[in-house]
Amino acid sequence: MVGLGLSLVFGVLGIAHFAHGSVAMLGGYATLIIIQKLGFNLWVAVLLAMPIAALVGVLIERLFYRPVRNAPPINTFIIALGLMFILDNIALLVFGPEQTLIRSPYTNVVSIGSLNVVALRIYMLATNLILLVALANCSID
Repeated sequence: MVGLGLSLVFGVLGIAHFAHGSVAMLGGYATLIIIQKLGFNLWVAVLLAMPIAALVGVLIERLFYRPVRNAPPINTFIIALGLMFILDNIALLVFGPEQTLIRSPYTNVVSIGSLNVVALRIYMLATNLILLVALANCSID
């Protein structure tokens, strides 16, 4: 979904938004904070974190990309790289260099023949497919 979002941004705005993954990372940290500090379950936390990450994306577009819309493309390229470094380093300062895990309530393993898959992976795949089909059926006229 992150790759699809990056393609969508490039297709609509014509911007190689290198900070797209960094914004997704901030959404992940928002999910972690919502789970740890507010005590919500994983799915509720994800649903609450999505608008937070979307707001960050909108602010980036309005504050950084929109002012240089008619400038040479190298300007947006430099801004995108700078934003990526800034967002990544802010996360590093706030959350530290250690890997952080969000514990999943879906730890059971599903066996399909000789293939063993954690249930969460199946749920993620199904969710991504539903969102992909929904996005493919949207049209902006």
